[in-house]
Amino acid sequence: MTNIYSSFALNWRSNDLPLSDLPKKIDNNYDINIVNESPDLWPHIASSIADTNFLKVNENDLRLEVNNIGLFRASNGNNISWYKLFPQVDDKDIKTFLLGSMFGAILIQRGLLLMHGNALEKDGKTIACLGFSGSGKSTLAYALLRNGWKFLTDDLVAIDNDGFILTGIPRLKLWEDSLKAYGLKKEKLTSVRNNLNKFIYKPDDKSISKQKTKLTAFYLVNRFSTNENSSQVTIKRIIDEKIKFLYLRNNLYRPRFVRGLKKEGKIFKKLVALQKTVPVSVLNLPNKVDSLIDSIKRVDL
Repeated sequence: MTNIYSSFALNWRSNDLPLSDLPKKIDNNYDINIVNESPDLWPHIASSIADTNFLKVNENDLRLEVNNIGLFRASNGNNISWYKLFPQVDDKDIKTFLLGSMFGAILIQRGLLLMHGNALEKDGKTIACLGFSGSGKSTLAYALLRNGWKFLTDDLVAIDNDGFILTGIPRLKLWEDSLKAYGLKKEKLTSVRNNLNKFIYKPDDKSISKQKTKLTAFYLVNRFSTNENSSQVTIKRIIDEKIKFLYLRNNLYRPRFVRGLKKEGKIFKKLVALQKTVPVSVLNLPNKVDSLIDSIKRVDL
């Protein structure tokens, strides 16, 4: 069955796999085609400095191998191919890499500035919360939703040339400890992947922003070390331009993709231009998840 979905101001046609986390479109126009295809049909590409044992990439073509799961290809900014290594591989595992690395590769190929984090908006403010896996970005996003913010995107934060954040995939991925702290039942949610204690939370429709919004602040999310034992959220503004650039560069989505696709020069120029107008701050979160919702209310983001 073929369906067309909308995300990141683009239409994505999936020919063989439903992508239920994305909103459907009713027209037949599409920008990116997603197909189940044998890698025997993929043309040879030359090696590059960005290659690894699981990644091959050149300017317009990126190939990813995920052990015991599948092979994936993103090419020319308009095509995604995938192939299961074994028939028993769960569709859930394929979708995880399609909606993550492959969507990311396509957006980078199309020239968008892509950050690793999530974004929300409220009362004319639009914030991008960046950070490494486990830093507390999604836990923070859920706390903000509980405090009246609207959801824009998670994992992939795509910023256009005018500094607007595009609406992405309307879901949050929360670890089991966050579910327990917030009183969410994992039995009512879908796991991100088999044998992984991370679950998909879908905000209700009224909590989702339906259009792109202008970015007003970057926050670099960090957890207090255990010996600090703080129960409050704190913010430290970064003033030094070089440090701001380093922080933002380190939070690009898949920097190796950016390098291999030969987009570093253009992306770095966009970062430099953006940091001149958008403030960058470090946002320290309390160790205990259950104190986050209350403490975030007292912070002016």
